[in-house]
Amino acid sequence: MFIHAVPDNKGRKGGYYCSLVESHRINGVSRHTTILSFGHISAERLPFLKATFNAGNPDEILAGAKRSQEKKRVGAEPEKNVMEKIQLEFIAKITLPDGKIIERVVNADEGIPTPDEFDTSSKERFLESFDSLEKRTLEARNKIAADITEAYLQEVSKKNS
Repeated sequence: MFIHAVPDNKGRKGGYYCSLVESHRINGVSRHTTILSFGHISAERLPFLKATFNAGNPDEILAGAKRSQEKKRVGAEPEKNVMEKIQLEFIAKITLPDGKIIERVVNADEGIPTPDEFDTSSKERFLESFDSLEKRTLEARNKIAADITEAYLQEVSKKNS
C-alpha cells in the first residue's frame, strides 16, 4: 500500500488530493485499488501522511519526502501571478434562419491595467487607470461590432448574388 498524491492545480494551490492505494497485478498488469480517500491535504502535511502509511521505516520515509518537497520548491519556477496579464474578449454570434452561424472573436490584452496597477491613491490617478481600461474596452467593442457586421453583410451578399 502507498499514498497516491495528485497535485491540486485548480482550487487550493499548494496541496494534494490523497488516497491510500493498494497495488496488485492482474495477468501481469499492475493495478491499483483505492482503499481510503483522504481528500485535500496541504503540501506541508503530505510527508507525514506518507510516513504513516507507506511501507518501510517511517523516519526514513518522512526524511525522504521532506527532501523531495524541498527539491520541488527550490527547483520550481516562481509562481506566476494570475493577474499578470488581463485578457478582454468579446464574442459576437449571429445565427441565420438556415442554422448557419457567423461568429467573430476580438481579444484585447494590451494596455488593460491589472488590479495591482489601478492607482487608488487619488481620484485623479484612479480616473487615469479607469480611462485606460475604458478606452481598450471601447476599442474592442467597436472592433467586434465592425467585424461581425462585415461578416454578416458578406453572407447576405453571397445569398443575393
